Amino acid sequence: MTELHINGGFNPDLGIEYFENVFRSVKKAAPDVIIKGPTAAEIDFYARVWRMSTREVLERFREAGLDALSGGGAEILNEEVRRVITPYKFNAETWLRIQEEPIGLVL
Repeated sequence: MTELHINGGFNPDLGIEYFENVFRSVKKAAPDVIIKGPTAAEIDFYARVWRMSTREVLERFREAGLDALSGGGAEILNEEVRRVITPYKFNAETWLRIQEEPIGLVL
């Protein structure tokens, strides 16, 4: 195994420590495994639930062992089409901003 994908969905009962513990446990057991984690939509959701900036969430995840973000959550980046396909999801601009946070994660 060289890469592990961890996506947790949108559970408001999970704290940031839950994810930090998962990432640290994986790295302790398999330090060379690349952890590819939450989508930008999940990062946005948890930042709001935990009352943190998306950057702070990403930095804490990175420190805990997250190596890369999943590309999910975009569906399509054309805003006009996106509003038809996913009218309740965050906008493409937010997805791109989270994906481009300069914290050393692989995209």
